[in-house]
Amino acid sequence: KIKGRVVAPSGDWLRVLPSGTAELDVRILIETDDGALIYGSYKGVLKASPESNERLNKGELLKTDEVYLMGAPKFETKAPNYAWLNEIQTVSKMIEFQRVGDPHFTYDVFAVR
Repeated sequence: KIKGRVVAPSGDWLRVLPSGTAELDVRILIETDDGALIYGSYKGVLKASPESNERLNKGELLKTDEVYLMGAPKFETKAPNYAWLNEIQTVSKMIEFQRVGDPHFTYDVFAVR
């Protein structure tokens, strides 16, 4: 229901635990295709095997069955067309992830009802 791109200021932080599992702390600003601004923030968990981490560092594309990356995004906006986002909690699952070359994350995001 949302098409847009992440714009500045946005950022993400990763804290790697001794087990190798990482905790995510993400803050993003999305500009929708129709010009609305949506702020998003979430905490999450990232777990990848040493082999998947090596492939990721080489710039390879990883898919959902190769990395566990889940989050709980919350969104805020003043845009009337997207006001419904202020009233829901979501969960997200990483679909694909690439850090080098064409860096991007693709997520499926689901409203919890």
